[in-house]
Amino acid sequence: MQSFKRFRKQLAFMLLIGSAVFSASSSNAQDVSRTVFVNTDVIIDPAVLINLFPTATQLAVVQIGGIVRIDDSGVGVDIDITTVYDPFATNYLNNRIVGGSQFQVNPSPNEISGLFTEKPAQPLLLDLYSGGTNSPAYNYDGTNCKVSRCVALHYGYYQRISSNTELNPSFSRSLIQLRDPRNPNTSRLRQYTMVSPKLTIVSPRLSAVTQLLAVTQGLSSAVTQLSKLTPISAVTQLSQVTPISAVSQRLSSAVTQGFSSAVTQLSQLTPTEYYTVYSEYTDPQRPQVTTANWTQFPVKRGETPILSFTNSSSNNSVRISNARALRSTTQIPLAQLNSINLPPTIREFQAVPSANVTLSRSRTTTPVNVNFLTPVNANLVINRRTPVDVNPLINPQNPVRPTFNIPTLNRSR
Repeated sequence: MQSFKRFRKQLAFMLLIGSAVFSASSSNAQDVSRTVFVNTDVIIDPAVLINLFPTATQLAVVQIGGIVRIDDSGVGVDIDITTVYDPFATNYLNNRIVGGSQFQVNPSPNEISGLFTEKPAQPLLLDLYSGGTNSPAYNYDGTNCKVSRCVALHYGYYQRISSNTELNPSFSRSLIQLRDPRNPNTSRLRQYTMVSPKLTIVSPRLSAVTQLLAVTQGLSSAVTQLSKLTPISAVTQLSQVTPISAVSQRLSSAVTQGFSSAVTQLSQLTPTEYYTVYSEYTDPQRPQVTTANWTQFPVKRGETPILSFTNSSSNNSVRISNARALRSTTQIPLAQLNSINLPPTIREFQAVPSANVTLSRSRTTTPVNVNFLTPVNANLVINRRTPVDVNPLINPQNPVRPTFNIPTLNRSR
């Protein structure tokens, strides 16, 4: 028994030493996957399309979607095929319910594309002049189509980002392919450079009290298991024959596991808030086309989000305008991140004027801490708006899965 008492004193001494040097940095959690909602408008002056198709009065949409870039930052990015906002399945601006599309995620060595492609005999037709069944629908004053209105098409999907510190959807460009329905062999493909909103996440340091509680939980679990599984005689023998270093390693492992478990439980109990970033992008050399984007990021309460914009394009400068951010206590559905349900003009969207710059390639805007935003209940904001008409048989929030098997790519390098 005296031997066991001596062992218990040694045990307590080692635990105190361990707790004194144990820190949060010694138990870093692995990167976790966060789902980011992405919705994009491509707004085009009809004059651009008339110049591309001089004899056409209507155009059919062959493809539309987005392309994200994979770099060497170590952040895993992918596009999810399970939930989309299909331009061929909703009456939003010039989008139309025509039976849906085929949504494909296509990986390449440095990029991933998420593209909506027309189904055979189910064209989405655009009128280039007013008076048609699908005339230019958007009276947007950011381009030259102030009088005749713009053609505006929308697409959306989920992206998954594997990182604890950097939520960057890595937008590269939007893509649209159109054809003359009277001449199927005549088609044009255009790509428009985008910049990417990025949230750098600063996590709070665990307090000394939290660390002590986590260590205590680990010790309690280790001692309980030891008392249940190890007879007193065996403990006495262990104290006599087992080197202190081996006992220390076992205890250190138990303490680390207990701390990791406590941190995991703490993160699971932490409520999530949502930051929606709105911005508009224009190539200074092609000002008659504007890309408007809504990106919604999940952020755990207590984390500090730092907003910036990055230009991942290979050679183009991009002008950012009307950058705004909204902080909400509730998640906004993918299909409601649009100019009707959540226009950037509402008062809940706060301006981020420092982001409104022309950004050259591989450059980043000045970071802004967006914790200053007042949290709002997004349900109240959305409920003030008339919902977009969506085909209930092709619900963007619960779409029919593709009949073909496309793997979701998760690339970390």
